Amino acid sequence: MLTYKGYPRVRGPAGIRNTILVISGDLCCNPWSIEIASAFDHCCAILHKHGVGNYSPDRNLFKHIMSGITVNPNVYGFVFVSSGNEDHSPGEILYRAESAGKPFHIVSAAQENCGADVVRKGIAYVERLLADAANTDRVDVGIDDLRIGLNCAGTDTVSAKTVHPVCAALSDKIVALGGTIFISETPDLIGLGDIVFDRCGHVEDRERLIGFYNARRKLLTQTGEIIDDIEMVAFNTEGGLKTLRQKAEVSILKAGTTPIREVLDYGDTPSQNGLVFMDGPAMTDFVMTGYMASGVHIMINTCGAGEGNKMPFTVGADTPSAILPIIKMTGGTDHYKEPSNRIDFDATTVLSGGESIDMAAERLLAMILDTASGKPTMTEVPRDYMLNIPMRFHQA
Repeated sequence: MLTYKGYPRVRGPAGIRNTILVISGDLCCNPWSIEIASAFDHCCAILHKHGVGNYSPDRNLFKHIMSGITVNPNVYGFVFVSSGNEDHSPGEILYRAESAGKPFHIVSAAQENCGADVVRKGIAYVERLLADAANTDRVDVGIDDLRIGLNCAGTDTVSAKTVHPVCAALSDKIVALGGTIFISETPDLIGLGDIVFDRCGHVEDRERLIGFYNARRKLLTQTGEIIDDIEMVAFNTEGGLKTLRQKAEVSILKAGTTPIREVLDYGDTPSQNGLVFMDGPAMTDFVMTGYMASGVHIMINTCGAGEGNKMPFTVGADTPSAILPIIKMTGGTDHYKEPSNRIDFDATTVLSGGESIDMAAERLLAMILDTASGKPTMTEVPRDYMLNIPMRFHQA
């Protein structure tokens, strides 16, 4: 079996990073979290604009996402900063970390004399976690432990011939080796219907996927606008795609050919390996948030903006996540060569005839194993991260 060098955890999959986080219990805690994390080179603050005044659906989603992030395998441990003013008790978020044996500490402003004391105590806790994490060694881990999330941006006719078929071949290889591939972006399925529904291996999952599909479609028509006019952006149309169905056909291509083994709600953790579908919006930042909460190790971003539309830049996941390394790949030669685009993988060889799709997929697999073993990606810079959570009921 193929292996990578990962960090063993008390429970659950091994991590490919050993990140220490400072997590804000609500938006009021962000300044303290930033100050605590900024005292260290290898500590990141998880920030957001939630936790106070949320209506119940959004409050429940917030707690679900935050609790999932605490147990992401790439997190060694964390400091949870509480203002005492949250719509939730810390235990409603931290119970999963406690069950998983994840090291963490709580700093509550309600129990300190001032904000400076919150920061001092938080820094002391981070120092303790960093010292403990430094004693954790990487070990050989089977690829069947690995969870890889897929995401596309700027889909066009060039990506349809390069990064998407390469990613498809990679997906099939990972599943055959016992690993797990995540796909998401429910709006990108619009126009496919039974083509994607019939890939579900179980009737229950098929019905669940149909429900997610219909709900997203209904939501996207509530403004009275035509879905195609919003979902088909310039990157798609100037890149040669004409209809939403064409875009959907290219989007689903990256998932390969294996059956969908499980259909998950946004931010849920899979119960089995293989190809899984996670419901969620198509915006990359939202996809990243859901993947982090679901325990994904690495995200592959298939960047479009190929040669056809002549854009001077490529689109993609340029916001580094504190715990989710991102491998960006493109089939546009100029975009790969432009340093500011920060592309990891060049798939232009597939068009030039320098590589077959299968050869390129093997090269991508090798890059994934290197990344899982500690090699940083082009966008991977340790820094604070502002979560983008898809809330529905904003305060008036």
